[in-house]
Amino acid sequence: MRFDGESRTLDFALFVPDPSQMHALRVSTLSSINVLPERSRFRVYINDTLVGELQLNNVTEFGAVDFPVGASVMLPGQNHVRIELVQYHRIYCGPEASFALWSDIDLANSGAVLSSAEGISGQDGFMMGIAAAAAIGSGIEIRGADGLIDYRDAWISQITQRISAALGGDPIPFRFTEYWSVQGEMRSAARITFLPSTVTRLSFRTAGDGAQVMVVEFIPGERPQALPEFENILPRVAERRQPVLIDTERPVALSEFGFTTTEVRDRYALIEQRFRLPEDYVVLTNAKAELALDYIYVPNLPEGAMLLVHINGENVRLLPLRGEAGELIEQFPVRFEARLLRSGINTLAFETIIPGAPADLPCPTQDAAMVAVGEASSLMVPFSPSMYMPDMHIAFAGLTPESVLTNDMSSRSFDDNDVVTLRAALSGGEDPQAATLHPRLHLLSMDDLGSVPLGGYQFSRQAIEAALMSEPAAIAGLSIGDCAAQFVADPDRAHRIRPPPLRAAGSGCAAASRRRCNGCTRALARGWSNG
Repeated sequence: MRFDGESRTLDFALFVPDPSQMHALRVSTLSSINVLPERSRFRVYINDTLVGELQLNNVTEFGAVDFPVGASVMLPGQNHVRIELVQYHRIYCGPEASFALWSDIDLANSGAVLSSAEGISGQDGFMMGIAAAAAIGSGIEIRGADGLIDYRDAWISQITQRISAALGGDPIPFRFTEYWSVQGEMRSAARITFLPSTVTRLSFRTAGDGAQVMVVEFIPGERPQALPEFENILPRVAERRQPVLIDTERPVALSEFGFTTTEVRDRYALIEQRFRLPEDYVVLTNAKAELALDYIYVPNLPEGAMLLVHINGENVRLLPLRGEAGELIEQFPVRFEARLLRSGINTLAFETIIPGAPADLPCPTQDAAMVAVGEASSLMVPFSPSMYMPDMHIAFAGLTPESVLTNDMSSRSFDDNDVVTLRAALSGGEDPQAATLHPRLHLLSMDDLGSVPLGGYQFSRQAIEAALMSEPAAIAGLSIGDCAAQFVADPDRAHRIRPPPLRAAGSGCAAASRRRCNGCTRALARGWSNG
């Protein structure tokens, strides 16, 4: 996990079955050589309680530190861990220097330090195994799936999709192995084993290699049955919620779609907030949308300091940070072409650039905010008649596990691991409106495109490659292998399909500290409203 920029806050979930057995939290870090250790540090909180602070002084290899943790800090089960990091460049100051700063946390070697691992098994042990498998990237083993015969897909889907929906975040890989297998390069932390039996039931065990195993006993030849105990042990750690759908023809406060007053303490910050417009929203006229912006900045910022406003990656306004320092600027009108908006998910972004003064020395310690953007700012978008543009957006937004289709050609580029991982990754988070269109996703390589029924449509391979291969990083984000395969949407709706962002947006702020303004900006100006 990488922290980049001058300051960053990230949140994690830590599962601890028995808090009395945890005596420390281990954090392993490695920082860029550009980081100035004497002034760069990170703080660790568990359930909003500070448990430790340390300098970032590991620049050649990962180094671990154990922060003592009292049992009173921890809760049985899921705990909230927050890491706040501040970094300074050892030579320079400014936006360019900010891009050279980074620190990594080795998730595989970080976590709870237990006084004893004995007795941690059963459901709690399996939950810890799943968390470890997600952290170290080893994935979850599945054994005995061949014995499920005709109901193999139903059993596998029921379990893998529930696990993926519970974990959230990046897709966790699943891999099929034999009952008796040689230990691979990476030890398995969690395993699911299917065993034929006379009754359907679950049990939990610790394997000889240390893996936490959920044993699923099934009746051969019978359909999958509900597993209530399995459903109950997997709370949804991260709901995959869609961005908020906003109204048209009225000012919508940014707070209504999740934005909170944001303070910037860094020389460079990009703050993004997503929102959603109706799926049939298209503006082709000269109609204007308007952002009424509340912002403030401190006096004596260096020449060239600026605040930029972006809509879907397009800059719509540059605001020099000079002339009105220390005074709250309320409802400043930023008008832009509504045609920059699109149906579905849109991104409003604020980018701050503050040069170093001087640029060839380390930045001074910056505890106070230099710029703040208020949550009372509002966005008004004009009315649009119901229209659709040739686009792939709707079909991808409505994909579900059942949307993924394979044929005899699919196995030439994808194996069972890939298909299961992809279907599990699509569990939850679909747009209900788009899902009613029942989009389908054919999984195959470009060389086998002819095996997809195109009906009355005709596509050239060049056109499809231009549409689907223009952003290979987005496709690679599926983490289902290195195959150069493409996903061809159902031709019945091919005119409406485009790849969506495959990773859920995080805080959207690579170098800005976010917190709600509870009197914190009084040092910036008089009369700031806490909203």
